[in-house]
Amino acid sequence: MNDIINYFNLTAEQVEKLTDQQFDILVRIYKVGSISTMEAFRYLGITKLSTRISEMKAMGIQFDQAFESATNLSGKQVRYMRYRKAAA
Repeated sequence: MNDIINYFNLTAEQVEKLTDQQFDILVRIYKVGSISTMEAFRYLGITKLSTRISEMKAMGIQFDQAFESATNLSGKQVRYMRYRKAAA
């Protein structure tokens, strides 16, 4: 847990306010480097990633975000958001 706290430069107040889902998102970003909505659902069971990210931003935790695109199973081009730890 201390690795996560240090990685994101979290204050004691921020740590105290984190929900389990928010903490799981931070752990995933720490371990893998980023997270998308589909990954949040697939690996963490979180269906509202953007809401959890917005809540953490309101707490002062910063993220970088960028649209990515891929081809879905129907062969259509789709865009989705990927979140990362904010650059220092």
